[in-house]
Amino acid sequence: MVSPRQDYAGTWTGTYTVSSCTNGGFFADAGFCGSVLNTTAGVTFVLAQSDRTVTGIFSLGSLSFPSVSASIGGDESLTLAASQQDGQFTIEATWTLQQSTATVLAGQTRQVWKAAGRTGEGVLQGSIVSVGKAAGVGALPSARERPAGPALSIAPLLQKLLERAPEVVGTGLRDGDRPASTDR
Repeated sequence: MVSPRQDYAGTWTGTYTVSSCTNGGFFADAGFCGSVLNTTAGVTFVLAQSDRTVTGIFSLGSLSFPSVSASIGGDESLTLAASQQDGQFTIEATWTLQQSTATVLAGQTRQVWKAAGRTGEGVLQGSIVSVGKAAGVGALPSARERPAGPALSIAPLLQKLLERAPEVVGTGLRDGDRPASTDR
């Protein structure tokens, strides 16, 4: 077996931007894509490597995903996939990473967001803006490395989705519509 040229081990931190989004059902009613499209969000990868096997965790903002394990591909890329539940929301995230230099990651993400008991889903895709190997755990990119523009924060976004979507999602009613009275 050929040893990898890439060393993914370490703590990597930075941002990614959401470049495309589709949504249906609850997520369309809640304006999910309007809330996430063209925003930036923080991401952290804490990885260990043994030959071509990489294990570790990743976080979207403060939302940590469970431990993952993956093999480095023949093209030296690394694909990590995990799912995490936060309240009634489940986020299935996949990252395809490439090591640009010894201290810089490039790559893409695809995330599928679902809500328990609600129809539809939100699917977003994005690309790493700047992710570098941290000198120490918890290090953040400098202000120079952070892109301008709105930032995406997971917890407030989930709360916002719940507040914006009507309780009658799935019945075909929209905000302001009321179900017909069943009183007799």
